[in-house]
Amino acid sequence: MSTLFITNKKLKKLFNDKSLNILFIENENDFSKLEQEIKKDKPEKIISVDFAVQLSEKINNGSIVVTRETISMNAKPVNWDIPREDRWIETSEKINKSICDILEKLSFEHYVGSGVQLEDSSIVKGKKKAKEWINKNISGIYIDNYSSKLNELLSSIKVNHSIIRIINSKFPIKERIEKNIIQKIKIFFVEFYFYNFRAKNIKQYIIEKKLFSEISKD
Repeated sequence: MSTLFITNKKLKKLFNDKSLNILFIENENDFSKLEQEIKKDKPEKIISVDFAVQLSEKINNGSIVVTRETISMNAKPVNWDIPREDRWIETSEKINKSICDILEKLSFEHYVGSGVQLEDSSIVKGKKKAKEWINKNISGIYIDNYSSKLNELLSSIKVNHSIIRIINSKFPIKERIEKNIIQKIKIFFVEFYFYNFRAKNIKQYIIEKKLFSEISKD
């Protein structure tokens, strides 16, 4: 079965197996290149891999979440309510089960649960109560920058897919508002430090275990 992995360009070192079919996303708001790739190669399954911030202190850094569904939420925390049904989008149960079996075999701490994308994800930075509300009321396990947008696209195309998120509390979730040049430079260095230093150990462990090679063979 042909497998296409999707990840951001900062994780190139993680996918060091040349036999893997990988698309590196340059811009998390632009999936046009992905749509072209799907149309051209028609992969049988697509797996998205990136980092995310946990919404519960019970979820350890370095653990992996296999996303059962994504949930899109708008507005500020003070106005939050349970999202409409159309904002809950499921991933492939069959692929998720297969990935969980591999994670179990390779002894990775892992969970199955809901991923959450906010209109402005950075709005929950340092807001413990906001994270607790999401975790308690909609059973969200993590928040990230683009899982819901991606899931909506892949579901509309009707391609089997799964979304994997590696958990780290220091993952720099992004703000929606455009930044000036000084702020953009700061964000660049924050992300550079995260992907090259804070996330180094879990990245190395994944490489040693050949996790994605195992997933692609399944």
